[in-house]
Amino acid sequence: MPSVPMRIEGGGGESVRDGKAGVEGVRMQEMWSRVRRRCLRFHQRVRRGIAAMGAGDIERHDDFGPEKRLILLIPGFGATRRVFRIMEKRMRKDGFSVVSLRLPGLLYELHLGRVSTLARMIHEKLERICERYGVERISIIAHSKGGLVARYYINEFDERRRVDALITLATPHRVNLRYLLSTALKGIWGLGNLATLLPLVHEAANTLYPRSVRVVSIYSRDDRICPSEFCEIPVPKDQESIHLKNIEITGISHTGFLFKKQVYEIVRRELHAGHSLSVV
Repeated sequence: MPSVPMRIEGGGGESVRDGKAGVEGVRMQEMWSRVRRRCLRFHQRVRRGIAAMGAGDIERHDDFGPEKRLILLIPGFGATRRVFRIMEKRMRKDGFSVVSLRLPGLLYELHLGRVSTLARMIHEKLERICERYGVERISIIAHSKGGLVARYYINEFDERRRVDALITLATPHRVNLRYLLSTALKGIWGLGNLATLLPLVHEAANTLYPRSVRVVSIYSRDDRICPSEFCEIPVPKDQESIHLKNIEITGISHTGFLFKKQVYEIVRRELHAGHSLSVV
């Protein structure tokens, strides 16, 4: 009996290929889901590690008011507000009303943004605090690059002249090409800092501080990150020296400004001196 040839309808091969593609698509989705979950877990671990660097969470306080002068703490490049934990505790123990702001950055913690961007964010957050609690006077304590952020905020955003004092710790007020070159040679971290400071070369040489603000720069001869030669405030001829002050100390490293008792004693003294001048 002759065999009858089987007829195969067209499109069967395409169906098989479509089925394989569908299976591969599902596998790819599952793989990317696993990758996303692992990245999320890694991100959470890093954030917990960053939080641990500050040796504890920052407590929230709302003891602000029109009768109190608010002390704002601004950390430096690549740091979190937790680096001021020890100084903040000392200040609260001495009766100061203190606030440190959480600013967005790498992993929502590390401040790596441009000076102008961070200054604008500080302005917006401070305005909300001042309006809510009736705060009229603000003094700023800033470390390293945080001092440049504070300076930019005072000159560009503090139209109501709420700030009466700025105390900087190891801040490079004399940002110039030589300082930027020395910063770039400190590795990848230095290159990141360089990118945020480059726009300030011209601005730093032409900064005029309002006469209503007392500016004090505290720096160390033993600071290897920000040498003292770059931290001295240039005193313009048309400004009274009583509002601009440079204090050089020894034996303090760049990070030592954040927790050394010697530094805090100087900061407290200058805060009281600035308060006396503002009252007069």
